[in-house]
Amino acid sequence: MPRSARREPPLEPPFDLWHLAFANLIEHGAPPGFEVKSEVWLTIEPQRADLLLLRRIGVRRQDHRAKVLRALWARLGKVSILEYKSPIGGERRVPAAFQPPPSVGG
Repeated sequence: MPRSARREPPLEPPFDLWHLAFANLIEHGAPPGFEVKSEVWLTIEPQRADLLLLRRIGVRRQDHRAKVLRALWARLGKVSILEYKSPIGGERRVPAAFQPPPSVGG
């Protein structure tokens, strides 16, 4: 297919237009004594995922050979992002379905 005939997704602005309109409304409607800044970076650190799980292309699936989280692997697609939320510390309680069995956790 020639490049000119290919449909490419439209470029998205770095923010949606509703956000721009809302920020403009707040900026112009705020009382004196306020400075309104939009799209402010709150950290210089980029967002990071705990684990990126990439299914190898062209390799026979052997999900049944997993040694950990055995029910998980067959359900994953080509790319999966995994975030680990520790049950230790903080006020968050982890539902029993997501807690390791006593033999694993000690």
